[in-house]
Amino acid sequence: MREIASPILLAPIRETLAAFHGALEAKFNAVNRRIADGLNTHINVRGPDGKRRWTLAYPDAEEAADHPFYSQLPGIGIADLLRFVAAKTGFMGAFTHVLDRYVKHEPNPREILACAVAMGTNMGLWKMADVSGLGHPSLMSTARNYLRLETLHAANDAISNAIAVLPVFHQYDIQGEMHSTTANALKHRSTRSMPGTPASISA
Repeated sequence: MREIASPILLAPIRETLAAFHGALEAKFNAVNRRIADGLNTHINVRGPDGKRRWTLAYPDAEEAADHPFYSQLPGIGIADLLRFVAAKTGFMGAFTHVLDRYVKHEPNPREILACAVAMGTNMGLWKMADVSGLGHPSLMSTARNYLRLETLHAANDAISNAIAVLPVFHQYDIQGEMHSTTANALKHRSTRSMPGTPASISA
């Protein structure tokens, strides 16, 4: 600890926690004061003193129309989309087992994709197991063994690098015109198109 020479590590833990507590309390007080003074325009305060209530201020809903561009695109299930992207980018090769060379069996692509979708959409592995027909224990094991920060970064890099070499990529002005869309552009289906991925999501 002394070789690192970090003051926060050398100080007694009670002093450090007390300093953090004081800083956090000051932040709470500052935030509450801004709300009470009406300086935070994102929060609505109602009611008399002592019985005041606050709610988030939401913008007025506006009816948004999908850009005509999206009406030209056919619907595709997320399972088909993932298979297409995997074939074009090879990103599935980035998901290596945590034990690396000591593993005797090949990874199951369906389970890896199912875990990635379940976690990426906040569906969770229990729900994914229910809608995909894959076992929850196998999904848990796959998630522990293959989905790590480094493998997710590597998979993301493979997809990003493949996009970057497309001719159209250099024609796209990220600050230019954007085609907005609404939730209506996403359609919901209850059928399963591929075990291991939720066919209920399609674009």
